[in-house]
Amino acid sequence: MVDIESGLWQTYRDQGVLVFGANRESEPVLRDFIDQTGITFPVLTDEPSGYYLLGGLSPYPRDYIIDAEGIVQYADTEYRPTEMSAIIERLLPTTVEGSGEPGGGAPGASTSLAQNAPNLFNPSTLIRFELASPGPVELAVFDVRGHRIRTLVSDLMPAGSHALRWDGNDDSGRPVASGVFLYRLEADGTKSLRRMLLVR
Repeated sequence: MVDIESGLWQTYRDQGVLVFGANRESEPVLRDFIDQTGITFPVLTDEPSGYYLLGGLSPYPRDYIIDAEGIVQYADTEYRPTEMSAIIERLLPTTVEGSGEPGGGAPGASTSLAQNAPNLFNPSTLIRFELASPGPVELAVFDVRGHRIRTLVSDLMPAGSHALRWDGNDDSGRPVASGVFLYRLEADGTKSLRRMLLVR
């Protein structure tokens, strides 16, 4: 677990990657993890008396990479950092760049979405983005199942740098529970998606 903490989590911690170590004695810790993040995967909770091992393989330790939809993308009894990093890189959302309208923005400008800060956060976080040209913009927050939680902006905006704060509430003003959330920028005919983690 130390290798994963230093080699993987420290690399990807600001990109919404969660690392959790479980053993047969850690049921209370596992419960806390589920309560804090809202994340439940069959790999963690399939059997009341223990933990489900994909394909019936054992023993511990076992490393998994699970995507935002709960699909196991990697499982092995050996720590393989190069292979694991490649899979994580493939799964992480990428910043999509758009050229915008000709002459609409500064030369060489691109539309991009930055990682929120702070991440982890409580109670609020700042989301920064760049617009290559003026036009309609939507920035919205979703849960990991794709349900819209909050629309931060849906309006015409000028080109340039922008920042919007999410206060951890939904569109009705109710605080949302701890967990992983996605935020999506639609502008200049492009879509950019990133992950963030709220911990109450």
